Amino acid sequence: MSRLLDIRRRCLDLHYPWKEPVWNLFVYNHQEHLLLCTVCKAGTMSWYRLLLKLTGNPKAVHAANTQGRNLRLNITAYLGNMALVPKSDRAGVLKSNYKILFVRDPLVRLISAYREEILRSHRFEKHRRRIRMLQPDTSTRFIRLCIDIYYTVL
Repeated sequence: MSRLLDIRRRCLDLHYPWKEPVWNLFVYNHQEHLLLCTVCKAGTMSWYRLLLKLTGNPKAVHAANTQGRNLRLNITAYLGNMALVPKSDRAGVLKSNYKILFVRDPLVRLISAYREEILRSHRFEKHRRRIRMLQPDTSTRFIRLCIDIYYTVL
């Protein structure tokens, strides 16, 4: 408990406001005592699939094999969500489960998001054409710049 108080004190020293967690980002498998804090672009869907398979429920295992939005819709049917847990019970759920948080290197995450959202998404096709007219081969140069920065920092 003293560690938590120390973190809060240091955050206050930095003028960083202590905020309530975004509870809908936390899912848990009650049987396996696992609580996962989901972070975008850190393999979240793969971890959802694993947690669904760990339930041992044939329907949950089948749901784990669905894609994208359908997978997200099936999660709450088989896994707990901290947003649905009453405030008075959240501390008990947190104490009785192993907490897991997966993160990625920020630069690798940036490159992945760029490739997925800008290069592959149909939503940005018009923008990609405009960029190519102004600067051919922009995406390759952007990724090379990120890699150069990444290895310079290391």
